[in-house]
Amino acid sequence: MKLKALILLLVLLLPLSVFAKERKKLQEDEADKKTPLKVTSDQMVSDNKNNLMVFTGTVVAIKGTLTVEADEMTVWSNEEQSDISKILAIGSVVITKGDRIATGEKAVYFADTKKIILTGNPALREGKNRAIGEKVIYFFDREDMIIVGGEKKRSTVILFPKDKNSKKQDAKR
Repeated sequence: MKLKALILLLVLLLPLSVFAKERKKLQEDEADKKTPLKVTSDQMVSDNKNNLMVFTGTVVAIKGTLTVEADEMTVWSNEEQSDISKILAIGSVVITKGDRIATGEKAVYFADTKKIILTGNPALREGKNRAIGEKVIYFFDREDMIIVGGEKKRSTVILFPKDKNSKKQDAKR
């Protein structure tokens, strides 16, 4: 009888733990939306007629928990210049969010679909896990990805099993 009660308790508490993690992620995403975009570079040129800004020379853009580094970055805004519509990052692109790192030579972010397309030896890393191809498409809102292979590089994903010790450490946190 005690075993059944324990199993029932575990079954009831498991969804609460998953819900708590999802809730924390949603809270972080909401906080990121309210955080301003800060871009530093050697030079910035604005073109108000075309609703864009071009940043050159060691560009670092930070918005909440997301950091984008590149040699050059062009940022387009909507007609009212109140929100970003598209970002193009070129040269030694490194995108970091938490323990996820994406690299490539070119990245294009589309705000309307919340997707980023990486080309030029693109690679995604999360811990030991890796994903590479000729083109990587990542959807921020769904956390889904498409890895496109081609003639020069096949789509490759390397997934490591979770370390049992890391699960114990996560449970202690």
